[in-house]
Amino acid sequence: MGGLDAVERRSGTIAELALGAKDRRAWRVSLLGYLDRAIGFDLASMQNADGPTESTDLLAIGYDESYLRANIDRHIAELEASELGAAMNRVVRDTETPAFTRRDRLAMYRELMAPNRVREFVTTIWTARGGAFGFNLARTGARGRFSSRDVERLAELLPAIQLGEAYLGCGRPSISAWADDTKLSRREREIAGLIARGLQNREIAGVLRVSANTVRNHVAQIFRKAAVTTRTELVFVMTSPEAVAPGERWHHFFDGVVRR
Repeated sequence: MGGLDAVERRSGTIAELALGAKDRRAWRVSLLGYLDRAIGFDLASMQNADGPTESTDLLAIGYDESYLRANIDRHIAELEASELGAAMNRVVRDTETPAFTRRDRLAMYRELMAPNRVREFVTTIWTARGGAFGFNLARTGARGRFSSRDVERLAELLPAIQLGEAYLGCGRPSISAWADDTKLSRREREIAGLIARGLQNREIAGVLRVSANTVRNHVAQIFRKAAVTTRTELVFVMTSPEAVAPGERWHHFFDGVVRR
C-alpha cells in the first residue's frame, strides 16, 4: 500500500504541474525538472507531432534544440516498426532496442548520441488524439546507467505524463463568462474546463486527485445547471461564441429550426 501511495503522490504532483502551467512548453519545463529530481538525467527531449505533415513541437534540455527540430523526423524514420513498437506506451532503455549492430547506421547515434557522449537513454512514445508523443532522458556517464527501478518509476508515472500532455495539448477554450452566468462552483468550473478539453471522468479524477464518483456527481450538477443531457451538448454550449445565459442555453440554438 505504501508503494501505491507514493505513486499516487508523484502522479498527483505531475497533475498539479499540468494544471498550473500556462502552456505546453512551460508544462514540459516543469515536468522535466521534476523528473530530473526524481530520476536524474543529463540530457532530455520531449516532443509531439500533430500529423505526418505537421511541424514538431519540441523541448530539449542539454541537446541542441535547433538540431533536433530539424532532424528528429529523419531520426525516427530510420527506425524499424519493431523498434518503435517496443517503446509504444512503455518505457525502455536504448540497450533493449535498437540492436547494437544497427547503431552505426543510424543518424540518431552518429549525429546526436555520440557527440553528446550519451552512455544510455530511456524513451517512450505513444499516440493519442492530437498526434504522436514521446520523451527521451539520457545519461552521459557521471550518474551511471538507469537502474531497473528508475525505469519502473518512469513507467508508473507515464499515465500521469500522458494525461498532462493531453490536457495541455487540447485547445484551451475560455469558459469563464459562461461559467459566471451558469453559477458554477470553483470545482465545477475546473471539471467543465477539463470536459471542454476532451477528458473523461476517470481522467479528470486523475488530474484533480479526486474519486471518479466525485467527478460524476459534479458532472451531474453541471448538466443540471447547463440544462443539457450530454457532454457534446455541454461542450457546444460552453465553447460556442454565441454562448448564452441559463434558461436560454441549448434550446437557443434550435428554436429557429423547431419553429420552421
